[in-house]
Amino acid sequence: MGTLSERGEAPCLPRSLTDDAYAAGLFDGEGYIGVVQSAGTYRLQMTITQKDPEMLYWVQARWGGRIFQDRHCWKLFLSGYRVGIPFIEAILPYSIYKHPQLLLGLEFFGQHNAAGKTAKQKREEIMQGLFACKR
Repeated sequence: MGTLSERGEAPCLPRSLTDDAYAAGLFDGEGYIGVVQSAGTYRLQMTITQKDPEMLYWVQARWGGRIFQDRHCWKLFLSGYRVGIPFIEAILPYSIYKHPQLLLGLEFFGQHNAAGKTAKQKREEIMQGLFACKR
């Protein structure tokens, strides 16, 4: 049967406000958000890292994403606007530590269909803002 990441399916479990708050705490403590530039394009990358993948499967079942094993840990990638926007919107009201970064993430997704030099500059500004939040 396989996991959601193996089948490439969308999340299927309903969420509660408690789930959203729990995921926010998990992301605040174990998550990463940043912009990756590759071949002239920008993409928002969000990950949650754990030694045991069980919590990652719990998050994946509610929001989607893909799980990979990376040496001694497991990572859930919450990439793309179809997964990223619902995840950010769900956890934003409960996030404390990563709240400013999540706001920048939403701003980045707002630039999704934008084109041209101005859009590229805006994405670079968001990337720098995310980097500055981590200092």
